Amino acid sequence: MKQQTNKRFNEKEILFLSLAIFFALLFTVTCVYFFNQKESTSSSDVVNNFNITIDTITYEDETAIPTGYPSTETRQNAFNSSVMIEIPLASSTYYGSGSIFMEDDEYSYVLTCQHVIEVASANNIYLTLYDGTKTKAIFVGADTSSDVAILKFKGTGHQKITAISSNSDLSAGQSVFAVGYSLGLYDFTYNFGSLSQSKERTVTIDGLSLTTLQIDAAINGGMSGGGVFDANGNLIGMIVGGYNSEDAQNVNFILPAYNVLQTAVTLLSNIDAETGVGYIPGQYNLGLTVGTFGAQSTYPIVMEIPQESTFYGTDKATSLQLYDILKSVKIGNGEVHDLATYSDVISIFNSEEVEVGTEIVFVVAENYGIDDIEREVTVTVKQYIFTI
Repeated sequence: MKQQTNKRFNEKEILFLSLAIFFALLFTVTCVYFFNQKESTSSSDVVNNFNITIDTITYEDETAIPTGYPSTETRQNAFNSSVMIEIPLASSTYYGSGSIFMEDDEYSYVLTCQHVIEVASANNIYLTLYDGTKTKAIFVGADTSSDVAILKFKGTGHQKITAISSNSDLSAGQSVFAVGYSLGLYDFTYNFGSLSQSKERTVTIDGLSLTTLQIDAAINGGMSGGGVFDANGNLIGMIVGGYNSEDAQNVNFILPAYNVLQTAVTLLSNIDAETGVGYIPGQYNLGLTVGTFGAQSTYPIVMEIPQESTFYGTDKATSLQLYDILKSVKIGNGEVHDLATYSDVISIFNSEEVEVGTEIVFVVAENYGIDDIEREVTVTVKQYIFTI
């Protein structure tokens, strides 16, 4: 029988074995990471002769969602994709924030909130990039119902955001950070915190009902429209508002990135030929302030008509006028409803089906009814397009 002897490894063999074990472990960890996280994807639509390309990322499960502190590179990328917004007014300056999300052959495009730019005129929106470059912005389009707006500026090749694709990419307690123009005093402010709840919340801000996510990162005035990112630098939302610090501590809200980007694509896909502005198809504005006529009468009377309202105009046959008393209304193919009080107006419009193109026929008494002149007004519901 041959005697078995123990073999000792020499130094070179030990080194080789150690390296083999190290690379085997590295391969295993890499596989676990990439099997838990899907690759980034890009959605692309051809619009107005250029591609709308928005990069998104999807995670397989919560274990792949980053929860630690963002790296220096991640923070730098977020800063480079952010812009600060200034809108000079007659007696003050209005501030906001935004994120660069796409480009075409000539322009870079910025996401922000509609309420940030609603006070602006077409020629007084200015942007500051992280490298200090200042440039004038061009208004592209906005949706008042979701508080989303798009601006663009001349030049390309800037850092752009990558966004999460759905709320399945979120986990309560995960780390987030925000970038914005804090108080209009401190540009590119970085605030760190966490996602308070992964489920969406419906909140009402300045009378507007919005679908939001809640975060506890500190948010201040001037940061509206700014990006909120996960620890890997993917955009999870856009700052929209929060509770006053006198009432609560760090209860703040963001518009989910997946909703914001969907709205952005719709705006870019529908450009009005006359104004060159993006819009949401099917939206209309029936804005009207109705009061009560006289101490002894309850008849509804027109007290105010916003210019963006379908009812606004100078032609008495196709638009309502101030101080018209509303006597009756017929919406579409519905029946004629007599109007006795202003609450009748509200209830009828809430119950009848209205859409762009619907004809609304009023019988009104002009000028408080003083002149005893009645007329019929036929209004066609118009597509609403927000402009500045």
